[in-house]
Amino acid sequence: MKKSISMMLIAAVLVLSLNAMAKDRRGAKVMLTMKDGRTIEGELDAAKTDALIIVEPESLMTTVPVADVVQVQLKKRTG
Repeated sequence: MKKSISMMLIAAVLVLSLNAMAKDRRGAKVMLTMKDGRTIEGELDAAKTDALIIVEPESLMTTVPVADVVQVQLKKRTG
């Protein structure tokens, strides 16, 4: 009984540790070129089927419709 409780506690700690490490991971730095010629640089936070979510250097979160993007350049991987 004590052994199974210990194993469950160890498993719970491992799962929580892996989850915490995933939250510390950062996205790639990207530069988007838009159809109108503008560029948006920042960290790729999420990619959805119809939009990219970018965190700009000023910590401004921007949702960019994929239909408005003509080019995505990977600048470098962070964190």
